[in-house]
Amino acid sequence: NMMRCLVAVFIIAAAFAVPALAGHPLRDRECIPEDVSLEQLDSNKPIYSKEDIISHLGSDLNEIEFVSSADYTLSCVDARGHYWMLGTAGGEFAELVLALDTYLNTTSSPMPSYDRVKEFFQVYVDMRAESLSISEGVFLHTDNIKIAKIVKDLNITWDVAAGVVPPVAVRPALLDALTAAENQGCSHLKYMMMNPAEYGVNPNVAKLLMRAYFEMLWTDSARAKHLEFVIFQGQQTGESAVMVEVKGSCKGQSPLAVPRESSYFGSSLFVAHTTALGHFRRNVLAEWFANTVPAIEDMDAFAEKLNKRALAQLTATVKHINPNMPVYKLTVTASAPGLVPPVVIGLIVSSIAFFILAIGLMGGLIYYVRKYKIFSRNIAIL
Repeated sequence: NMMRCLVAVFIIAAAFAVPALAGHPLRDRECIPEDVSLEQLDSNKPIYSKEDIISHLGSDLNEIEFVSSADYTLSCVDARGHYWMLGTAGGEFAELVLALDTYLNTTSSPMPSYDRVKEFFQVYVDMRAESLSISEGVFLHTDNIKIAKIVKDLNITWDVAAGVVPPVAVRPALLDALTAAENQGCSHLKYMMMNPAEYGVNPNVAKLLMRAYFEMLWTDSARAKHLEFVIFQGQQTGESAVMVEVKGSCKGQSPLAVPRESSYFGSSLFVAHTTALGHFRRNVLAEWFANTVPAIEDMDAFAEKLNKRALAQLTATVKHINPNMPVYKLTVTASAPGLVPPVVIGLIVSSIAFFILAIGLMGGLIYYVRKYKIFSRNIAIL
């Protein structure tokens, strides 16, 4: 009877604990959003309401989705993006331009040859291919207006939207056109390459890295699947800029956002995930440079330089696009969940039941050994 009671206790505890572990709505969420606040950082005239801007994260707190800042593709802040994304000015491609230019500036190194830049980019893509487990790859974009201009100027046929690789004969001229500052469909890259002194960069860094990007896209199929080349449609539509920050105990995670207007929200935003970018620059770029280039010894100092230069460059790009554009800081407070109370109770009860059951089984085994003198012959032999 005692054994039956113990087994019954165990079954009841398991029935309570297992569903709590398997079915609780917070089970597989690494960050739990608790609050969202919005602060305008300038005195420019607001275009959209607070509620409309916040809705780009989701209709309510429960719809906010967090992803790893290091393992998710960094898209551009461009307001034409119509998908859930983590944003930085110019996408992840521009982050690599920033990092390489900062390295050359910090170490007073000369501009490397194209072959060295190409090799550098290949090694970087290989590294990211191992970590980008959630989304596509190293992001670079243009738009259909710039592509149409290039195709017309060169008098060629190229269905780039369908992913068609251009003929070998037109690639040299096409590479020159695609890497020209005036032909950039990304505003951040365009203004950076057209105003290198203002942005404090060597324009050849972006130009050579972009050439390496397209050559890989066209000729290296194994690595090309880790590149995300996007062609946005139409003119730029963004009318406000939003910097997304994360506070609280949830580390290394940031909420996705959708920049472009839709039937769901009537606003178009430039969205930069500042907390995610700080994490990415320290734990991906700075760490990779330190492990790849011996001249970088202090990863924290290098990451801090990246953050300062990136902020100055983003500020310059916003002014070029629209000096009267309102800029906001959108703060999401989130926590890393512990075990919820039902799970804790269930596990405690299960553990106690297991312990009692083990003692009961051991006691029963000893009882039967003594009563029926099991193993007595073997014991006598020993």
